[in-house]
Amino acid sequence: MRIAIISTCAAAVPPRAYGGIELFVAVLARELVRLGNTLTVYATGDSHPAGRLRFRFAAPIWPPDYAREREHAAFAWRISRARVPTSSTSTFRTVSSIHRRMCRWLPRSIIPTKPGSHRFMHGTRMRS
Repeated sequence: MRIAIISTCAAAVPPRAYGGIELFVAVLARELVRLGNTLTVYATGDSHPAGRLRFRFAAPIWPPDYAREREHAAFAWRISRARVPTSSTSTFRTVSSIHRRMCRWLPRSIIPTKPGSHRFMHGTRMRS
């Protein structure tokens, strides 16, 4: 399945330090690619996600700027809509079911074990 994920333009994917949404996008992207999906991640140009990277801004916009976030999201929407058939409602339902299945194994809390590192990056999967 072809899937697109839009992250923020405030931090890289995966984040170097802080970035809850960007960390979630990194884990989700890695697992979707592992499951055999074709993935495009819309993030900042300094990102290194699993799958294909597309970006509007080469570096993160910090502090967050809502006008730039809208520009980033509009860029992703224009590019992805040009590649998606108009009758794709079943695709959105499928992505939703994948999200529900993946939330069963995603870390319940992603707490750094030491500065700059996260448990999932060391190959361990936490379950609660």
